[in-house]
Amino acid sequence: ASVLVGSLLCKKKIITTAESSFKQYVGEYYSNETDEEVRDAVDAVQSTLECCGYEGAGDYSAVPVSCCEKDVATWEECAQADRFTEGCKDQLHKFVGDVITLFGVVIGFAVLLDLVSLFGAFYVKKNSPKYDHLA
Repeated sequence: ASVLVGSLLCKKKIITTAESSFKQYVGEYYSNETDEEVRDAVDAVQSTLECCGYEGAGDYSAVPVSCCEKDVATWEECAQADRFTEGCKDQLHKFVGDVITLFGVVIGFAVLLDLVSLFGAFYVKKNSPKYDHLA
């Protein structure tokens, strides 16, 4: 229950942290210090949410191919109609918010199910016939 309350109360903070981290990762996308996993995560977000960069494709000095709907080798090979040019900021905000809400609903349902089970067990215990134990 505390996880449910905590996640819902901190929803704005979680979204803000996700957005600022993504913005930082976009800025460091071509840095030599950036791990391959970070690039893969940025690429996955862009491909999944069909967006590019944080504010838009202009966030990159060289736009990654994950900003293209089709599987191409370079950004230049991507047809104009297949390019994701809108930034991920708004889509990321909505996506993370929806995930937190879904998480809250699932946890809330689990807590409700636990309470129903607990009250059911109390009901059965209270209403079951008494019997003597065999010695």
